[in-house]
Amino acid sequence: MLNKYTTWAELPRISYEDLFRTRLSPVGALGKQELALPSSLVVTTLDLLSGKADPETFEKIAKDGDILKSIVLTSMARETGKELEAWLLTQQKTMPEIGRDWTADIGGKAQQAVTRLLKALSNNAEELELYRLRESLRSAHDENWLELKKMRGLESSRYRTARRRNQRMCNADFIVRKKNQHQSMWDNDMYCHGMDVSDDRGHVLKERHNDSSKADSSPR
Repeated sequence: MLNKYTTWAELPRISYEDLFRTRLSPVGALGKQELALPSSLVVTTLDLLSGKADPETFEKIAKDGDILKSIVLTSMARETGKELEAWLLTQQKTMPEIGRDWTADIGGKAQQAVTRLLKALSNNAEELELYRLRESLRSAHDENWLELKKMRGLESSRYRTARRRNQRMCNADFIVRKKNQHQSMWDNDMYCHGMDVSDDRGHVLKERHNDSSKADSSPR
């Protein structure tokens, strides 16, 4: 079905007959530099490429591959590919680092438990007291481990989000550069694809950081 939710990547699968029957609702008049994008988003080309558009608009574009694709195709049709290429390069974000060593001890509980246990052992404390202290130490380690998993999960999520954003910008930049290099070349197969690609490394990171059985064997 062809409707307002149809994306660029889906167009090659739609028959010419369906395209011929397409009827679009009237749209408001646009200024010379304005773009009407999916999700009812209207932007001014000059504001966008000069970085003057509001942050919310930038985020919508960065998160929606179909909006980005519309900007790419419109910009190339208007012969502003060079400006768009420069803009895309500025949209690349520095990748957040994935931490390798966490030594957080919530409330210092684990260290306190170790100190008390060692002191009890040196004083030949009763077995029941030693059992209680060991249980306290295990509890502190469990609490630290849960916090570790939480922190690693948050960092992995930030990493995957940044990586997907950069991938969209890289794909868009690839299309623009190919068009800039070959002015008559519009048959690039990337035109028929979305701006997103499968993020296999992101999936591996998610599994590694959420699976406690892999914690000690993960590469460092």
